[in-house]
Amino acid sequence: HQVGKFVALEAVSALVDSVDTSGFSPDSKPFVVFNTTGMNKSGTVMIDVEIERKTFKEGTPKVFFHQLKNKESQSYCVVNSSGEKINAVISEEKVRFNYDLPKEQFRIPFMERYVTVTLEVTELEPFSWESFSLIEGKYHPEVEKFIKEEGRILENSFMKVEINKNGSLSITSKKTNRKIDDLLVYEDVGDIGNEYIFKRPEGDKGILSTDFPPQLEVIENSTVRGRVRLTHTLEIPESADEQLDIEQQAVVDFQDRKAQRSSNTLPLTIETIISIDHQNDNVSFEVTLNNQMKDHRLRVLFPTTIHGDTHEADSIFEVVTRPNKVSSQWKNPTNPQHQHSFVNLHNEEYGITVSNYGLNEYEIIDDTIALTMLRCVGELGDWGYFPTPEAQCLGQHTFHFGIELHEKPESRFATYKRAQAWQVLFVAKQTTIHGGRLPSEEQYLKVDGETFSVTALKRRRGDNELVLRGYNLTDQESPLLVQKQNQKKVTLLNLLEEEIGEVNERLRPFEIRTIGIKEERFYK
Repeated sequence: HQVGKFVALEAVSALVDSVDTSGFSPDSKPFVVFNTTGMNKSGTVMIDVEIERKTFKEGTPKVFFHQLKNKESQSYCVVNSSGEKINAVISEEKVRFNYDLPKEQFRIPFMERYVTVTLEVTELEPFSWESFSLIEGKYHPEVEKFIKEEGRILENSFMKVEINKNGSLSITSKKTNRKIDDLLVYEDVGDIGNEYIFKRPEGDKGILSTDFPPQLEVIENSTVRGRVRLTHTLEIPESADEQLDIEQQAVVDFQDRKAQRSSNTLPLTIETIISIDHQNDNVSFEVTLNNQMKDHRLRVLFPTTIHGDTHEADSIFEVVTRPNKVSSQWKNPTNPQHQHSFVNLHNEEYGITVSNYGLNEYEIIDDTIALTMLRCVGELGDWGYFPTPEAQCLGQHTFHFGIELHEKPESRFATYKRAQAWQVLFVAKQTTIHGGRLPSEEQYLKVDGETFSVTALKRRRGDNELVLRGYNLTDQESPLLVQKQNQKKVTLLNLLEEEIGEVNERLRPFEIRTIGIKEERFYK
């Protein structure tokens, strides 16, 4: 992980050093934002922009700290390469210790005065970058803020989110004028199974967050985004009862276990940050909690009011369609399934996509998408007793997921691509005023295909040829056009990246396509 981060940071540094920022005013502080995904990406990006630094070789850190701290504060705004002011929130000036670790010399410690910029980014194209700069001045964009009624309502041009008294959400889509209720309900139940199979104790009654009065706090209501913190404190059994330990040691099959949940309870505080912005149709959630309970499962429930036979989920090189109900031969007590970045329920009128970051288990229960956050068990399972205390998942956890309502079935593919793009953050890096061989903004590679999901962009090891890979999200033929400014030839490759023919501008249903792009030159 550390090596990967270092390589990425080195690559970003090399790129921004080559981007021409000479068009910005000499006293401004430029930075570059990259969209490294194969999809259009909108949202917010945060970057710390250094205003001034004092290196330790110039004097005493303590003196520099107070010199920078006592400087008169300035007002700042952000402009793009055309000089247009951009919607952004800029923090007050702060001072901190920082350092550089250059490869060609010894470390460089310093004190720096800086601001944190939260910038609104609109439809940044696939594989592209755009340059911005921090300048002195003020900008008050004519945009509405998001939060009303002391945090009970979050609203933008796409939707209205209402936080009900019991902590559940109601979301109204302004496109369809359709309202969905009872969203974002946390459910905790006992789990006396193992890492392979969930098993709920007989007669166990689920504990719902709606049974515990929540607290509400507005933490941001700016021109860029609105964020509300919702806090529930649930009373959760501390573990299963002593019977489970006996049954595990006796290797009692999970189906025959009689253990129940303990009568001793502990408080479980669930903090949920609910966020919306101007650019996206989705509501995003960041959940933090400190789990000190064992033998339980915690999920979040999203009822959709959609009753159907099948649903769709993100899988390996495909969007897979699965039945909502199990066959008569299914013996597992529940029907959990695996996803990558999203799961969707839809009918002919509308649909709902629940996206996630790293939460791979879900279950469809009638009309409800149930997303697993924690499964806490104490044994591996299978053919013997193999204790796995770390599988109780004790400690601090942070979860990220989101929800988006869409219109007719064909609209769902845009929500799928947004869910996949959400997996990869914008990359932003400060730079200096300088010339460069790369323009201040450019799309490195154009990928024009509404249902084409990009999975890789890389150099072929043998000859440095550019390779693009992706797949068709649908069971229908779909157009695809891939273009690069300096391309010489485009060829169809197999998964071994060997040439097998010419590129057709139409994708076959569910096709996995690998494309080789020969260039007149490539950036070294």
